[in-house]
Formats: sequence, C-alpha cells, structure tokens
Amino acid sequence: MSTIRAVCPHCLTPVDLEPAHILLLPRTVVASLGTYMFYCRGCEHVVSKSASQTESAVLEAAGVAAEPVAPSAGPTSKPVTDHRPFTPDDLIDFHQILTSDHWFSRLTCG
Repeated sequence: MSTIRAVCPHCLTPVDLEPAHILLLPRTVVASLGTYMFYCRGCEHVVSKSASQTESAVLEAAGVAAEPVAPSAGPTSKPVTDHRPFTPDDLIDFHQILTSDHWFSRLTCG
C-alpha cells in the first residue's frame, strides 16, 4: 500500500497518510482546481488544500478514491424535512465514532 507524505500548513509537520485517510474532491466545471483533505494528528487540524489536475491524478494513482461531487442545489430544490431532530444520543454515538481508530473511513464510507 502506498504511503503519501503531506505537510500540515498549520504546524509544518510532515504527515504520512494511507490513501484511505485522504478525501479527494475532484475539480468541477466551475472550479478549475480540485481539493484534497486530511487530518493532521500533530495539531489535530483538518487540512484542506487545492489540487491541480496533475496532483489529483497522482493521488488517484496512489490509491486515493475521488469522491463524486453532487451538483449544486438550485433555488428550485425543496428543503429536506423528513429527518428526525439531532438528539443527545446522536451526539454520544458521534463522539464514540470519533474516538475509534477508523473514524474517517466510517464517516466517509457510510
């Protein structure tokens, strides 16, 4: 498996990442650059950086899966009203997910 090294712009620490720990959002018709994101364990920041078409291709070749970008909702879309309210139990469940070692993949892969 490939290891990808990135530098956190907040703490300037090199971070070794597995492809599953990087979220890649490809460029869209509107934006000429894509975006990739990762979590820095050193300073606990979520880092978001621009990615050129070449950088995106290199990340994909290393095994990073590009997330599909949903089309933006226009003014004619209906508001979502069929969700239940967020409860304290939901907050506890979310906290337990974040304390696990595989929290990122659990939140991004369903």
